[in-house]
Amino acid sequence: MFGLGASMVGLILPLLQFGLRESLPLVLGLCLLAMTVALLRSSLGAPSSQRQAMNRLRNYIDRDENLSPLDRILDRAEADSRKQRTRGRRKDDLLPHLSRLVEQSGLKFLNTMAADLTRIGSNWRPSEILYGAMAMAALLALVFIALRLYVVAVMAAAAGFAAPFMLVKFFAKRWTVRFENQLADTLLLMSNATAAGYGFQQAMEMVAREGMPPMSEEFSKMNQEVRLGVPIADALTHMSERVQNRDMTLTATALIIAMEVGGAISEILRTISETIRERVRIRGEIAVLSTQGKMTGAILSALPIFLFFILNFVTRGTAGPGEPPYMDPLFNGKEYPWGPRMVVFGIFSQITGYLIIQKIVSIDI
Repeated sequence: MFGLGASMVGLILPLLQFGLRESLPLVLGLCLLAMTVALLRSSLGAPSSQRQAMNRLRNYIDRDENLSPLDRILDRAEADSRKQRTRGRRKDDLLPHLSRLVEQSGLKFLNTMAADLTRIGSNWRPSEILYGAMAMAALLALVFIALRLYVVAVMAAAAGFAAPFMLVKFFAKRWTVRFENQLADTLLLMSNATAAGYGFQQAMEMVAREGMPPMSEEFSKMNQEVRLGVPIADALTHMSERVQNRDMTLTATALIIAMEVGGAISEILRTISETIRERVRIRGEIAVLSTQGKMTGAILSALPIFLFFILNFVTRGTAGPGEPPYMDPLFNGKEYPWGPRMVVFGIFSQITGYLIIQKIVSIDI
């Protein structure tokens, strides 16, 4: 870290001879770039197995049953974690105090992001995603401010800030879709296994052993909890809370009731599998029918932005002597007071229209 700071000082000092105003955007950009590189170095390659294992075990440390096996497992996990720290210890957070304040703020979107990161198996913290979004927004804003494109700088900063959060949502959505597509076949496999004479726990182990991710990973976690002494009903509840899927919640509720009051688990699993398969089929048909509306909203929202850049590129240098540039009425608030207002109103209208179209074509099943 000291070498990185010395390198930055060596890069910044020669720039100051050109004047503070000319070199300030570039200096700030280099500082943000260095902060981003340090954040990536402190985050990439982090061992996630230690943290995931301790998060799973933390729920069972205070249990009164099976204390001796748990003590042995915890001691073993602590010894493994020491070895793992000596081999490749994760570096401390870039801003630990600020990260602690962010994580303790109780903001809903940070809690949702933490659940999404855990679900997709990422070792990034929500505070680190927030730092990356802020650094990207500031870097893009400085680049376009240096080019004297102030309105574009605001739009680029907003897009850069939203990009990391949208990326996390994209991966979490893709994980959820894969899980939903595998759930019906998994329940049918467990139904056939229990009908053939296997126990429910043996059926879970078979899914964890022979299934495909992410279903096999979730059942592996549930099997580990059961081996630690957690009842199967609690393990099913924990799995439904991790996955946050309505079909899985329905499955867990039906299985817990069947275990408490009795019933043919094989028939229950088969019925739920058929219901989920039908819902997946209907959801796919609705997605196909609503694709045109979604594409229409995306194209209509992106069309003014593309036209702006195309017209700005085509009309560059076409103004005569003493004439303002072609796009000047939109951004020169001194001579054209309504120009910036129209830009702001247009952006607000585009966002509102896009959200309305997405709300119309989004049909919940």
